[in-house]
Amino acid sequence: MFLFVAGIAVGMFQQFREHSERPVVLVLDAVTLIVCGYLFVSFWIVSWREQIGIVALPVYIATVGWQAWTFPQALRKAVADPTFPNQIKPWLFVGLGLFIAPAVIVAGIATFR
Repeated sequence: MFLFVAGIAVGMFQQFREHSERPVVLVLDAVTLIVCGYLFVSFWIVSWREQIGIVALPVYIATVGWQAWTFPQALRKAVADPTFPNQIKPWLFVGLGLFIAPAVIVAGIATFR
């Protein structure tokens, strides 16, 4: 979870520093990060999940939808970046899959419990 949060936070900081995204996109990225992290932790701390109740499902769907919508754009930007070494680009896909997918899956399991 720490790697998931750190990876997204670093990406958001770089986008903010480079002014490459509109502020609304950065805010939505931050909100989805917080929601996914909250739901991830609520897998183990049941009282957190009970506090949000029926709202968990629509919020989770919105979070996953936002991540799915922005993910391809982020990958295209990373692949098109000339300063990004070509040897590392294939590992980007592997790393993103290893860090993002488990967090989203565990958050989903917590939501549907």
